[in-house]
Amino acid sequence: MSSLRFAFAALFAFTLLTQCAGTSVDVARDVAGDENGGKIPNAIGTKADQTAAYRMVTAHCEKFGKKGFITKMDYDTGTISFECRLMKGK
Repeated sequence: MSSLRFAFAALFAFTLLTQCAGTSVDVARDVAGDENGGKIPNAIGTKADQTAAYRMVTAHCEKFGKKGFITKMDYDTGTISFECRLMKGK
């Protein structure tokens, strides 16, 4: 009976730890900028980090009716810089 309790406790702890590890990176990262563009610190790491950063750029610039363009990826600091540009209609 005690081994069953231990297994359940270990599974519960593992589930909590993996959920915390997955969300801590996205919560800690914020877009700093305005309608002209900005920066996202700690955005370069895994492919998933870069994809999330691109989505953050897109969402940030869409608030101003603009399209986001990544202009610099600084691998030393892990910072992505971007611009929000107004796109002319066709």
